[in-house]
Amino acid sequence: MLHNKIVVCRAEKSWTQEELAKRVGVSRQTIATLE
Repeated sequence: MLHNKIVVCRAEKSWTQEELAKRVGVSRQTIATLE
């Protein structure tokens, strides 16, 4: 599922939810919801 891919990819990069959110242009809350 999409949420698993997001978690795995983020972990591989050692990015926080905040870092990923800034890179893709959404809020951290959006990332948290998707995960």
